[in-house]
Amino acid sequence: MRDELIERGERPEALDLIAGRRADIAANAPPSSRELVWNYGVAARIGVMAAVIAWCLLERALIGSTILAWLGSTAIVGTYAYLLTRRTAAQARHPGADAVRFWAASQLILACVVVAICVIGTLASIFY
Repeated sequence: MRDELIERGERPEALDLIAGRRADIAANAPPSSRELVWNYGVAARIGVMAAVIAWCLLERALIGSTILAWLGSTAIVGTYAYLLTRRTAAQARHPGADAVRFWAASQLILACVVVAICVIGTLASIFY
């Protein structure tokens, strides 16, 4: 492709400069809104629910401790909320559609509420 661009009149120095900045260009590219909605929203939420259910069933079958069930669930949901927070922050640094911003913010708030519920459940299982 480089040879073809040179044949069309591009200067080799300009192409070398662009190739050297390729990592910077990729780092500053806006993240995909579709990836945020589907990968971090729909697919991740299904994965988190499946992981929490699997953890609770496995923990109940092997140990039977309510505290460990709550702690594991809190860790799983907390990790999801952390990753969603990072991805939403990366998306917020770039201009985008208001609908995607609203959706990302609402999903982030919902994830934080679920983390709070898990923390309250963990504390309740410890003290009661």
